[in-house]
Amino acid sequence: MRYQRFSSIEHLTSYIINSNNIQPSQLAGESKWDLGKLPQIKYLVSRNEDLLANTKRVDSRIEKLSSNDLKNIKNIYDPNFWAKLIRLYIIHCSRDEIAFYLKDFNLSTISQSLLNAIYCLGYLYFDQK
Repeated sequence: MRYQRFSSIEHLTSYIINSNNIQPSQLAGESKWDLGKLPQIKYLVSRNEDLLANTKRVDSRIEKLSSNDLKNIKNIYDPNFWAKLIRLYIIHCSRDEIAFYLKDFNLSTISQSLLNAIYCLGYLYFDQK
């Protein structure tokens, strides 16, 4: 079966519903690539192309990133970056409003929402933005 002969998804759908000639496995299997030639499918794919891996749009976005952007992205994987944010929070914010006692501070037991707030406030004073 060739899907090129259908002008739209509606046309294909009505054919499938009103015909007993199509096996469900035929839709999912042998001719799935022809479905991409229907106008609505082309439109959906083009609108969501940035979500697909290995597309030109994704590659062009990566090329547009500056080296400074890449450095900031690499910070996410650096444990020292997160430690620095905590340190900056303690230096600049903890004197005014104490959210926890330093002697009780433990990364494995602190609530995630409090830790996120600490990171955000520490980032306000991060000098390498």
